[in-house]
Amino acid sequence: MKLFNKFRRQIIGNNKIRNYIFYAIGEIVLVVLGILIAVKINNLNEEQKQAELRDSILEEMQLNLKEDIEDMSANEEIHQRAINSAEVILKAFDEKIPVSDSMYFHFGKVIVTPQFLPTKSAYNNLVDVGVRILENDSLRGQLTELYENHYVFLKRLADSEWDTSIEDYNTIYREKFSKSEYRYLPKMIPENYKDLQSDLYYQNYLHNRIGLLKLLIEEYAVNVERAQKLISHIDEELAKGN
Repeated sequence: MKLFNKFRRQIIGNNKIRNYIFYAIGEIVLVVLGILIAVKINNLNEEQKQAELRDSILEEMQLNLKEDIEDMSANEEIHQRAINSAEVILKAFDEKIPVSDSMYFHFGKVIVTPQFLPTKSAYNNLVDVGVRILENDSLRGQLTELYENHYVFLKRLADSEWDTSIEDYNTIYREKFSKSEYRYLPKMIPENYKDLQSDLYYQNYLHNRIGLLKLLIEEYAVNVERAQKLISHIDEELAKGN
């Protein structure tokens, strides 16, 4: 800076106006270049911060999806056990098989209904910062579709079955079963097994339960597949930044 000031004084002192103008322009250019470089560096820093935030959300999203897969797979198994038990009961009714202790557990398993509780912390964070932080249109669309549509439909279906099972317990099971035990496996003892064998209302209940649970299992299976594909898609997206 001292050198520039000295040079400026020399130019002015020698009355070399043209050279001074060139010098002044050069100083302005240097200042502008300095500002542009500073802005560029700041933009790069902001882009880096955004990229790190995006990757952090995507990594958390993968963990959330893996938890959802475990939850949905477990629910599938519970529903399948309920279907199996309902079919065992219907077969026993049809073939006039006497009641046994194992049958009590089948009566209990039919009504067991888990809830679907998706883990949405990463998706909520994504919505808070703005989904546009994801530049990949395909990935952004798939995530939005899963959480805003597919999960919403599945949860409504699961919640409806949950509410129905509570209503069934308070009506059918309290009316037709004299005792219930809930340990590792639920156990329900009929008030009168012979009457229950010929009870068309209860048989229709079992058939309807089988149909609804099969629908739920199909929905869980489809959404497990969607979540697995998203995990792979996120892996590909994260690999681009490495």
